[in-house]
Amino acid sequence: MAGEIVVGSSPIDRPSHFGAVATTILNKANPATIAGLLTMFKLYVKTAGIDDLFYGVFYNTDGDNWTCRSAGHSAVADGAGLKTVTGLSLDIQVGDCVAFYWKNSSPEMTQPGEDDVYISYSAGNLCSPDSSGSFPDWIAAGKATFSIQGIGDVLSDSGGESASPAALLVATGII
Repeated sequence: MAGEIVVGSSPIDRPSHFGAVATTILNKANPATIAGLLTMFKLYVKTAGIDDLFYGVFYNTDGDNWTCRSAGHSAVADGAGLKTVTGLSLDIQVGDCVAFYWKNSSPEMTQPGEDDVYISYSAGNLCSPDSSGSFPDWIAAGKATFSIQGIGDVLSDSGGESASPAALLVATGII
């Protein structure tokens, strides 16, 4: 491994929150600029239920349509504050964004947000590989910054350069 991937927004305490509405929230801020594996997922919440946290890496297929490339879920302690899930191995490619679904929790957000992206969500849990949904910008709600972030490692060849797409497929077990 060589280098670090950081996608999404800083998982910090923010002045407001997005209510628990059983939707998949896509954080379009700071998409991946290099391919690799996400090994950690962080978010900051105002409230957290005892349900599993579902998280995913999504890629754009056309316009507002996004598909889940890789995903997982973990039990996370209830209560407010920073939630961190480690030990992940989620494939991420250039342009991918992170999303999450947590039925009984409220992620922290700033509105209007410094990331200059609109709130985007789709009903239900779409955090499973190959699940697709429409994530239109919720213009009426305005722009927001969510405390949702994925962190990972850039896969590299022995020369320290970023791995080719074929090397990434082999390293992630796809081929």
